[in-house]
Amino acid sequence: MDLRASILEIHPVAGVDTAREIKRCVGKDSLAQVEKFLNEPNKDSASSNSRRIYSFETAISSTVFSKLRSLLNSKLGVSGDIFERHQWSQTTFRFNEVINCPRLPTTTRPRSFFSLEYFELWQVGVTDHKIFDRHNPSTVECVSTGRQIQCYKWMKSPERGWLLVAPRKCSFWSRKNGDGWTVWLNKRRVDLSIKPFEGGFHGFIPDEILGLRPEKPLHESFFDDLSYYSRNHIDVLGPLGDPVSAAVFPRKLVASHYCQLLGFVSHQTASMRSSGWAAQRRTQREIDESNQVETAWSQFKCPEYLEALGAVLDSLGIPQGHEPYDAFDAVSTAEAAPTDGTPDFPSGDGDWLSSTPDFLYLHREFRAHLADYARMTSSLAALNGMIGGRIAILEARTAKSLTLVAMVFAPPACVASIFSIPSDIFGTDGPKFWWYWAAAVPLTVLVFLVTYLVHERDEFLRLWQAQKLETQKPTSRPQLTGDGSEKV
Repeated sequence: MDLRASILEIHPVAGVDTAREIKRCVGKDSLAQVEKFLNEPNKDSASSNSRRIYSFETAISSTVFSKLRSLLNSKLGVSGDIFERHQWSQTTFRFNEVINCPRLPTTTRPRSFFSLEYFELWQVGVTDHKIFDRHNPSTVECVSTGRQIQCYKWMKSPERGWLLVAPRKCSFWSRKNGDGWTVWLNKRRVDLSIKPFEGGFHGFIPDEILGLRPEKPLHESFFDDLSYYSRNHIDVLGPLGDPVSAAVFPRKLVASHYCQLLGFVSHQTASMRSSGWAAQRRTQREIDESNQVETAWSQFKCPEYLEALGAVLDSLGIPQGHEPYDAFDAVSTAEAAPTDGTPDFPSGDGDWLSSTPDFLYLHREFRAHLADYARMTSSLAALNGMIGGRIAILEARTAKSLTLVAMVFAPPACVASIFSIPSDIFGTDGPKFWWYWAAAVPLTVLVFLVTYLVHERDEFLRLWQAQKLETQKPTSRPQLTGDGSEKV
């Protein structure tokens, strides 16, 4: 399955805007179905009062993506720049990729189009456990996109499986035609035997807005979640006279995925903080724990998440460095503000539709965890330095003891070797045994003396130079002056 598509049409029912799915394309011929739908008369959404949402899910490296790009550009007038932004992947440090040239902030139009990178947390199915257990990877590479997917052995899960953190991307483009508008959404897809990690993220619609209706998305993919909210809860957005209202659900879904990722990063930080004692390596248990700590330290990817989240803020025109509910300059967020002039930060219960406080909160928390990680790294480095110094002292004492033993036994052994003393030479008719000691003991004393002189040679050299300078000073005698006083 290379492409999934969903086409929704917004129309009022009893004065409330609702969404109706007029076309859903799945299967091998899904692209042909989309092309057929767009070529049919009166279905090109070019009328001045039609409001439609086109959602697509495909892999960017497939031929379907290039064909879809040409089709949407010719039929709906989708800008080619949005495809370029959507297609660019993070670097793999192989120095052979196309450079992603940044764009000036003044060129961003978050009300018209944006491209958001986020991360999904998935749990590998039981059928694929053996493959991961055999290779024990820290990262795997997506065949369709070439992106690095991070792998974590998650022992706390009931199935004791693997946790995957997959980078994804969602792009939004809109065009207004009189009273009508057209919205295009594109998501990347993943083909794995996986399921949402711990049931997926929490819902984002407040209870007082949701009412008695349940909020139960399937969490099988971004495409399915977006289709669920668009079909079942689009009325909570209020009047949909502007296409920017259709961007609320994609933004909230991306923020919810980051919120789930924040929970995982918080767990990582707390685990590393509580396991820092294992770095002392005093027992076998601490050695095993320290290996796990080193693995967790090497797999801490909060800087990458923070960089991606910063790009999201830039794409949405949200200035960084503010608290979630700070009233910042309205001019800097004019593009992200609703059409009625209301600033895009919440000031009451009715402003839950804004995503600005959500992303600012996430950015602040990720920065806090990164700073916590830096403090722990510095503390652990200092602890390792102290432990290394203690171990070095113990090793020096051991080497000193072994050297002392060698210095005691080496001279007698050397004397015995030089004199070639056989085992029975000190018999009744042989020489006296004290001859051996008469040669060995002075040699032992001589070895200790020479060793001491070699070890303290720097100190002896310093004392000798000091004494030499002292002897070279001219001696001055006191002389009597005319008044009888001494003059030196």
